[in-house]
Amino acid sequence: MIRGAVMVRIGHLERFVKDTWASLRFYVDVLGFEPVVSQPGGLEWVKAGEMEILLRPGTPVSGDAYRMGSAIVLYADDLSGYLERLGANGVELSTGDGDECTTFQDPDGYWFQVVSGPG
Repeated sequence: MIRGAVMVRIGHLERFVKDTWASLRFYVDVLGFEPVVSQPGGLEWVKAGEMEILLRPGTPVSGDAYRMGSAIVLYADDLSGYLERLGANGVELSTGDGDECTTFQDPDGYWFQVVSGPG
């Protein structure tokens, strides 16, 4: 352990999005996240499990967001059912990372991976 180290944890993630309403609908209606709260200025909070994401109006990351390390990995208890849900909602799925690791993007080009949940 590094001397003088302080324990920290991740509080939440922030994503800059072109249209917070469209992103909110995608995260809630398509991905199944839970809406948390709307704040003035177009700020929308969603969560999956204990992790919260703030959808903030702004300019999304450009370039290959996945390769830049900004992918979110989702664990699905029923992977095939979740993949069916995504496909039924028009989400373009890819298995470019291998058979066990399906990837897709949100409306702003942010990458997700979805795998079978632990346990």
